Amino acid sequence: ALATEAAELAEALQRSKVERRFRVLVENSSDLTVVVDPSGTMSFVSPAATRLLGRNDLDLTGTPARALAIDADAHLIDELVRQTGEAAFTLPVEVRLDHADGESRWFEIAARDLRRDGEVRGIVLNCREISDRKDTELRLHRSEARFRALVQNVSDVVAIVDDYGRFTYVSPAVTRLLGYTPEQLLNT
Repeated sequence: ALATEAAELAEALQRSKVERRFRVLVENSSDLTVVVDPSGTMSFVSPAATRLLGRNDLDLTGTPARALAIDADAHLIDELVRQTGEAAFTLPVEVRLDHADGESRWFEIAARDLRRDGEVRGIVLNCREISDRKDTELRLHRSEARFRALVQNVSDVVAIVDDYGRFTYVSPAVTRLLGYTPEQLLNT
């Protein structure tokens, strides 16, 4: 009896240690994890919500998952949950989530159907913040647009020639200066 009791105690201590370790890992994760029940309600929100969204995980639990997103992107979360109900997992989607400070943050959200898992019983949304990447993409797009506008509107002819001496790009100024359209010179 003592041996059985000692084994049960050791097992309980081990389980408690594993649960504490898991809790610390979840609390310090760089990603937000959300479990959505079949009705679309969040049954679990990881504590990372405080750090990433400035919102309390306990306040978010019990609210619709779409409440995480800005109004314009809420349908994306609905669609993601719906698609995950039809497939085991989905490809990530980019969604703007509401931050408590009134600003939105970009997140890449992937979903996995764990409704049959006895412990989870829901669709798990893994949300990774990508605001820095989206800002970089926007700056790059603006820079490319500015460069394109400069090249296309400069009074000089700008041309790009490949290794074989053929034009791969010719600016619109070629028409005004030489009478050719850029299309006439491409690949010549």
